[in-house]
Amino acid sequence: MILPVFTTIRKNKILSVQFEVPLIRVRDASSIVGSLVTMTIKHLNDFKVLWREQLRTSADEDHYWDWEQKQRIYLAGGIGIYEGYTIECEQMTQGMMILQVRGYRSQVDPTRPLVYVHSLATAPWNRLSNPDPNGFRAVGIAMLRFARFRSEKLDYGGLVGLHSLPTAETFYRKMGMIDGGSDAQKENLTYKELTAKFPQVQIMEIDEDRRRSAPSQFQAHNIVELFLVFGARKEKLDLQEKIADEFTKQDFIESIANSSFTNIFYESIDYLAKFDLAINRFRNENLEGNFKNGIDLFTSHPACIGFITAIGLTVLGRPGSNHSLEKQNDKWEQVKSDANQMLDRLGTLSDVSLGDFLDFQTLNELIRTKSGRGINFEREFFLQAFKVLIEEKFQVENMTVCWRSL
Repeated sequence: MILPVFTTIRKNKILSVQFEVPLIRVRDASSIVGSLVTMTIKHLNDFKVLWREQLRTSADEDHYWDWEQKQRIYLAGGIGIYEGYTIECEQMTQGMMILQVRGYRSQVDPTRPLVYVHSLATAPWNRLSNPDPNGFRAVGIAMLRFARFRSEKLDYGGLVGLHSLPTAETFYRKMGMIDGGSDAQKENLTYKELTAKFPQVQIMEIDEDRRRSAPSQFQAHNIVELFLVFGARKEKLDLQEKIADEFTKQDFIESIANSSFTNIFYESIDYLAKFDLAINRFRNENLEGNFKNGIDLFTSHPACIGFITAIGLTVLGRPGSNHSLEKQNDKWEQVKSDANQMLDRLGTLSDVSLGDFLDFQTLNELIRTKSGRGINFEREFFLQAFKVLIEEKFQVENMTVCWRSL
């Protein structure tokens, strides 16, 4: 979540900004608020005094980057093509980024302009290659989110492109960027691009009966049912077959466009996909039960139902007692902010720690011992679980408290 504190713009050129961004302290995994601001001499001095020597003696691929030189070449002219930003926390520069906001086009759709990330780096003490207990995680995530935010404000549709250093490719892939292949004109670096506004979501057509093979894939008829339970705020719904048959993917998306209600729903689906992607790397075939790997959680349609219905109840209000539009928007912004912090935390966990957090062993045991309670049991089970997660502001030590909520 990026929260603006102030922005000064003159002739469509940003002169100064300050945004609050969520970071995670390595030492105790606590959440802390940093500031994303326009690059100044103070930040360049931090690079010279605090960054440079550590980078020069490291094996990191950007060890030769000179941010003072970058500032002179790209930012000093002041002609509005490039913009420089940094993240500050505890009076130190935690990350630096230069954006090209004019003159670059999408490689996926060359008719559309995008924001190009010319350079992006986190401070040496914030890197996985040199872990420091006093460092911070999610700095790169916050800067890339701001690049997308800047693209949206320029009416570029959130499109962002960059050329990735080899060791950063996995990070950008986790952020949902597609791989455009190596670029001979850019020292054979791999081109990456954020395309659609919700790049994580892949909707499978009505006539595709195959089981999903990757996270963030959802059957179109299941999406239709998720839309209905979201609006009804009930996990149990008699869905007539003809309703699903009448909706194709495109018809469905077009029918819900231009509405605050449906925009919140579709963003909810996007967060479902983000969590699906975040836990996908967990694997444990030795577990007994239906939930062995990360992808199994939201392969379960009742789990998807529970997740989406819990958001609907929280944001829209209980059936028959709707929140005002203002309150709905406020609650949704809070849910997204809390969810983003949890997503950032999941990205810092090792595979073993991720497994401990998910606690699929407890989930399997509870589903197995209580499954005789009826056909709708699993829907009710997951609804209660995700209601607890939201009520706890996504700040649970692990999912055990959620699985045991019913």
